[in-house]
Amino acid sequence: MVDVVIEVPLNSKLSYDVVNNVPYVKEVRYFPLPYPIERGYISNTISEDGSRLRALLLNSEETIAGGVVPARVIGYLEMTIDGIPENMVFTVSDINPKYKGIENLSDVSHFTLKEITDYYSNYGRIHDKKVEIFRYHSKDEALELIKQWEDNM
Repeated sequence: MVDVVIEVPLNSKLSYDVVNNVPYVKEVRYFPLPYPIERGYISNTISEDGSRLRALLLNSEETIAGGVVPARVIGYLEMTIDGIPENMVFTVSDINPKYKGIENLSDVSHFTLKEITDYYSNYGRIHDKKVEIFRYHSKDEALELIKQWEDNM
């Protein structure tokens, strides 16, 4: 189980930075599609450059920016934006009974996974960024990735 701090709520066109538990509006996205999943970071992770490990949160309800959601790790999406790794741990809300049976990526519909990769592909095209999406990784691989980032704390 991990805690995901929300930076972009479900269906939002606003992106936030959460600094000292306060959400600051970072940008208004001019992208024509709202965010198809909640995005944030795993609270107890940090890299050598001070960034947090990104997380995607499958949830049926919109959470507020800066909100913390207990979540189960089910995999991660390997990708780069302009050549910089931007791996995102795929999680599912642990407090939403709708997702009680989801324990692995194989439990998530193919359509949902495709919707997320399509969002990022189109985001790159519209924002003149080179987005390369490689693949989804297993739950075990995601847990190992998290451990690496926790070790930097």
